[in-house]
Amino acid sequence: MKELLKFQSIASNEDIVNGNVKLILGMVWQLILRYQLSGGAAQDNDKPRRAILPKKLILQWVNGMLPEGQTCKNFSRDWNDGIILSGLINYCDPSLLEDWDKLSPSNQLANCERAMTIAKEKLEIPMILSPEDLCSPEIDELSCITYISYFVQHEGPGWYATLNWVRSKVPERNVQNFQSDFNDGLVICGLAHAMGENCPGWQELDPEDKVANCQKGLNAGKELGIKPAMSAADLSQPNVNELDVMAYAASFHKAKGAKREIEKPVKIEWGRCATFSEDDINGAERSEQVFQNTKGLVTHQGLVNVPITVRVKLANDRAITTDISAEVDSPGEAVPITLKKISNNVVEASIMPQHEGIHTISVRCRSELIDKCPLRIMVMPDQSSFPENVKVGKITTAVVGEELQFQVDVSEAGKGELTVTISNGMHDLPVRLEQDGSMFTIFTIADAVGDYTVNILWDRNPVTDEPAKFRVFDPNRVTASGDGLTRGREDQPTTFVVDPSQAGKSELKVSVEGPNSMAKVTMLSNGDGTYTVTYVPTEVGIFNIRVLYGERLIYGAPFQAKITDPRKVRFAGFPTARNEYGTLDLLLKETYRVEVDTGDAGPGDLRAEMETANAILPVQVDRVSDSNYVLTFSAPKEGNCIIKVMWAGSHIKGSPFEGYAREKELPIDNTKVVIKGEGIRSTKVYVPTEFIIDGTQAGAGTPSVSITGTTEDLDFKLEPYGTTENMYKVTYMAEKAGTHIVYVAWSEKQIPNSPFKVNVQASPHAEKVRASSFKGLISGKTGKFIIDTRDAAEGNLEAKCMGPTKPADVHIGRSEDGFYSLLITPKEPGNHRLVILYGNEHINGSPFTLRVSAPPDASQVIARGPGLNHGIITDYNGRFICETKGAGAGQLKVRVHGPKGAFKVQMTRSSKKDRTIDVRYNPTEVGEYKIQVKWSDSDVPGSPFTIVIVENENELREVKRKYPIDPRFTSVSQDGWSEDL
Repeated sequence: MKELLKFQSIASNEDIVNGNVKLILGMVWQLILRYQLSGGAAQDNDKPRRAILPKKLILQWVNGMLPEGQTCKNFSRDWNDGIILSGLINYCDPSLLEDWDKLSPSNQLANCERAMTIAKEKLEIPMILSPEDLCSPEIDELSCITYISYFVQHEGPGWYATLNWVRSKVPERNVQNFQSDFNDGLVICGLAHAMGENCPGWQELDPEDKVANCQKGLNAGKELGIKPAMSAADLSQPNVNELDVMAYAASFHKAKGAKREIEKPVKIEWGRCATFSEDDINGAERSEQVFQNTKGLVTHQGLVNVPITVRVKLANDRAITTDISAEVDSPGEAVPITLKKISNNVVEASIMPQHEGIHTISVRCRSELIDKCPLRIMVMPDQSSFPENVKVGKITTAVVGEELQFQVDVSEAGKGELTVTISNGMHDLPVRLEQDGSMFTIFTIADAVGDYTVNILWDRNPVTDEPAKFRVFDPNRVTASGDGLTRGREDQPTTFVVDPSQAGKSELKVSVEGPNSMAKVTMLSNGDGTYTVTYVPTEVGIFNIRVLYGERLIYGAPFQAKITDPRKVRFAGFPTARNEYGTLDLLLKETYRVEVDTGDAGPGDLRAEMETANAILPVQVDRVSDSNYVLTFSAPKEGNCIIKVMWAGSHIKGSPFEGYAREKELPIDNTKVVIKGEGIRSTKVYVPTEFIIDGTQAGAGTPSVSITGTTEDLDFKLEPYGTTENMYKVTYMAEKAGTHIVYVAWSEKQIPNSPFKVNVQASPHAEKVRASSFKGLISGKTGKFIIDTRDAAEGNLEAKCMGPTKPADVHIGRSEDGFYSLLITPKEPGNHRLVILYGNEHINGSPFTLRVSAPPDASQVIARGPGLNHGIITDYNGRFICETKGAGAGQLKVRVHGPKGAFKVQMTRSSKKDRTIDVRYNPTEVGEYKIQVKWSDSDVPGSPFTIVIVENENELREVKRKYPIDPRFTSVSQDGWSEDL
């Protein structure tokens, strides 16, 4: 686009849209002038000053190649009879049109047709004009110049002819081009001396004194009547215009006073300009039995997958390395052949045979077969075995009962059979081999801990000096015990013991994480294979204890320890009066209520009891909120008593409280009877149910009870409750659903609210509730699951889900057909514990363990390989890998769009657990390709990738210069299951 902008003065966007033919043709000519007739000069900021227009330079070159007495004055009428064009073709290749100088000018069309046809077929000059155009007196001059420019362009037939002529005149210099090889002035000096002997001593000139040498050569050329086409300073520049130099050099054909007149070009036998010997053939030996087939004599033998190379040497200075080409005729699929320049006169041709049969290698110099070609080689199957070339993948530690796999690559091991045995010295493990080409995957499962030896044989021979070994352990046989796994005190050392002695050898790791902190952990060996783990929590709350063995959680882990501080429990309501003994002054059978706040004390449970001279009595504990409780107690007998209040098993501050109870008469008052327990309100059929009658404040009396069911009275049991006077427990069990009536009286009088209505519900049959599979959960995203209660009775559905450190959000939606929708939104990755209750009972499978994956993160996907780089179509490797480890749950999508649209992409991996994905595509056209790689619909780093596939090495270098690609995306990974790219 930048180049087109330079031609805006010729044709604007509006001119093109409006079809302004004159301005459009002007722009096209400027493009031809710049790119077709530039002569190989550097572009943009490096372009040298042009002294002569391309038209004059091409005309100068044409006149230089014509023999004495013949000249070309224009690019119109002088070309009509086809004679000059025929002479130009003969100059490029003397074997063509040898009779050109005897052609009749009257046969214009025939001459033009013959010359242009030969130029197209033998010199690859495109016929952009018709013969009728060329022989027409009205031929467009610019069209003729463009056609002739194909002869003089870089590496065109005229370019080669002039270069070979210069090399024949100055054999002392290895001239390869019309730019850098002329910069030091020595070639010009040598050419002038060869044609007129007027530049003696030129070979002793200092090559570093470029401008002076160039000036010396140009002056010598002037003496021969050759007008300089450029200044000495211009000639000494690396980016000197090739067409300037080539036209100037061609002018020496007609140098005045030359030692000899210009000779008629001699026909060059290009096939003799290069050769090779028996020593130049590698990878194929001369066959002991030379035999003839339908295609010719077969003289050598090679092996499948063994490279064959032929080093071709230039036999004289007429040809250069770029004149050499090669092709191979092979059975089966086409085998590519590569050419590599070894030096200025040596080219190496290489093939890699893929199939058995005769392979014919034809090497040509300027389209002519060289000596000893074609070379026919019988390729045989390679029966050699190389056990030392077998590559064994990394074998890590294994877990009892879990499948272990590793890979063996035999691609470079030749022929043979793979045998693998794995043993711990007492018995062999079962071994399963799966083959994919030259890659084997080995599977085994160990059922016991210990050290195992892997013996790998290829063709019955060991592949390594020492067999591979790996260790098997069993994290489920590691045990952990001690109070520190379940509870502890803030700022107090807390311990537990881990015993891995029966689990095999591996690494033990322990971490303890609180709500807002990580506890410092120390681990000391006890000398008997066990370890004592100590940690000091610095806050209250639930601490997650992760015990890992060989990076695996042991059985029961993670453990949850409740860390508390009973000193932070606050209370109010204890009597403050003291008696003569200095203890609490309590009234016999008086009810006391103490409010307790445990909000700052951490997780735990509150327990209280009263100890008298001959009994230990429970203290009623009622929870009124998450962290607030009410203790209710009374002294049953006169005398000393001790009240103990404990939080999470430890005494709160001030506990135990000592007191003395003294007698106090209480009148009978049925209104002070209190009924406690859920059994006075609701129950379920066939479930033992109870409630408490508390008459401690009602005075001396006795209770009476009756329970009427839906059809008949129920049996019940009335008995004293504990050792407290006037406390009774009623136990009954309903057999039918419906409303039951409970009558309670104290000393023959109904107590307040009696009779009570008890709602008896049918069993909901939680075991008949079914839940869908809990899979595919991702942190931060809501998963939807179905709960089916159609086979169960009516009941209440509840669900709670707890992650490693945070609870997940749970929402239940109900439909009228017995189905519930359960929405779970985890807040963190890791194992979650899901509890589902139906009618306060666990459903089938509850509690569930859910595995929650991290959210997809496309930025963590690494795509790399040769398939993301520019390349050459003949040997392009359209393959790359995507490493998705650490990218969370997701799906890889690859789309490749080439010059002719999208096409098939292959993606493979060795197992579902493998995080490395192998991607392949096979481009068949040159051009630009867009490769889009997405993880969970988000582009991975570098995507979309733009790569360009070209036809040759020169184009590839230019593409890489203009469109460099980050080397991160073209490097390859050597680990994992993927073979080397």
